[in-house]
Amino acid sequence: MPGHQLSSSEALPRSHYFLTVSRGTAMRTVAVRAPLAQVIALVLPLLLLVGIGCGLYLAFHDDLVAGLMRRESAMQYAYEDRIEALRQDLARQGERARADQARLDARVHDLFTREARLEGHGAVVAGLAGEQAGPVARPALPVEITGRIATSPVSALPASALGYAASDKPHPMRDLPVAGPADPARSQLRFEDHASLLDDAHVPLADRLGAAELSLDRVERAQADTLARVGAAAQRRSARSRSLIEEAGLSPERFLPKAAPAAVGGPFVPLPAEPDGAFLRVVADLRGALATAVALDAAVGRAPLAAPLLGRMEVTSPFGARTDPFLGRPALHTGVDLREGYGTDIRATGAGRVVFAGTAGGYGNMVEVDHGHGLATRYAHMGGIAVTEGQAVARGSLLGIVGATGRATGPHLHYEVRIDGEPVDPTRFLASADRLAGLAAP
Repeated sequence: MPGHQLSSSEALPRSHYFLTVSRGTAMRTVAVRAPLAQVIALVLPLLLLVGIGCGLYLAFHDDLVAGLMRRESAMQYAYEDRIEALRQDLARQGERARADQARLDARVHDLFTREARLEGHGAVVAGLAGEQAGPVARPALPVEITGRIATSPVSALPASALGYAASDKPHPMRDLPVAGPADPARSQLRFEDHASLLDDAHVPLADRLGAAELSLDRVERAQADTLARVGAAAQRRSARSRSLIEEAGLSPERFLPKAAPAAVGGPFVPLPAEPDGAFLRVVADLRGALATAVALDAAVGRAPLAAPLLGRMEVTSPFGARTDPFLGRPALHTGVDLREGYGTDIRATGAGRVVFAGTAGGYGNMVEVDHGHGLATRYAHMGGIAVTEGQAVARGSLLGIVGATGRATGPHLHYEVRIDGEPVDPTRFLASADRLAGLAAP
C-alpha cells in the first residue's frame, strides 16, 4: 500500500490513541480516547490473568479438591486417633481407679475380717489364760493343823475305850515334818496400748490402713505370746505334779483323761487352713496341755501325799513282813504304825470321800477314804471317829483321834495306802509331804 503523507492540518489529535487495522487494501483507523485506552490497558491483563487462572483452576480443580480432601481426611483421622487415644487413656485410668478401689475395698475387708478373727482369738486366749490362772491352777496343799476338836463326839469317850496297853515293839524313828500352806505369786498378763492413726484425717488413707495392719500385728503377736506363756505355765504345772506323783511310785497316766472317753463322737472334720488353722492347732495342743495339768493337779490334790499326824512321827512298825506281836509268827504288815499319844488328831492325807467309818475287826475303829483312781487310805486303831460314811473330806480334815482299839498293843495310828485294793508301802507317800510343802512355798 503506498505511503500516505498527512499534512499538519490532517495530524491526529494527541488526546486520542489510534488503532489502525488494515486488510488487503482496506484500512480502518479507530480513535480511542486516552482514559479509555488506559482502562483497556489495565483491564486486558487482568482479564488475561483471570482467564489464565480460570484455565488453571479448571485444569487443576480435581487435583486441588482431592488434595484438600486428603488433607482434611488426614486431619480428621489425626483428630480421631487422638480422641481415641484420650478415650483409651481415660478408660485405662478408670480401670486403674476401679482396680485401686477394689484393692482398697479388699484391704479394708481383710482388715475387718482379721479384726473380727483376732477378737474371736482374744476371747479364746482370755479363756485359756483364765483357766491357767483359775482356782484349779495349783493343787490342794497341806493345810496347817492347829488345836483339837472341842465338840467332837470322841472327846467324851472314857479312857477305857481307848484300850491302852504297854508296847514292846521296836521304835525306829522317822522325821516327817509338815509345812504350812503358801500361796504362789500369780502372773498377770499385760498387753501394750498403742496409738492409732485411723481417725487422723490428715494422714493418707494408705498410711492409716498400714497403721491398722501394724496394730493388728501387735495384737496377734501379743496373743501368740500369751498362748506361749500359758503353755509354758501348763507344762511347768504338769512337770511339778508328775514329779510328785512319780515320787509316790504312781504312774501319772493313771490320772489322765482317757484317749477315747465314752459317749463322745461325731464326724471327723480337719482343722481349716490358714489363717485360723495354725491358731486352732496351737489352741488344741494348749487345751490338751491344760487338761493334763488340771488332771494332774486334781490328782495331787486328792492323792494321799501328806502326813496324817502333825510334827515328829515315830514309825514303830514298817510296811512288809514282820513277826506278829500277838501270835509271834511271820505275817504281812499292810501299813505303817505311827506312835502318838491318846487323843491326837488324825487328819486326812488327801481329798476324797469316806467309804467306811466304824469297827472293822482287828483294825478296831477304822476310817477308809476313797481318793479316786483306785487310791484309798485306811486309818485304824482310832480312839474315836469324827466322820460318817459318804462324807466328803479335804486334805487336812479331821477324821478322828489316836487310840488303841482292835489288835493294838498301845496308842498309835495304823496307816495304810491301797492301790486298786492292794496295800502298798505308805512311806513313799509320806515322803512326798515335805516335797509338796516345799513346792507350795513362794
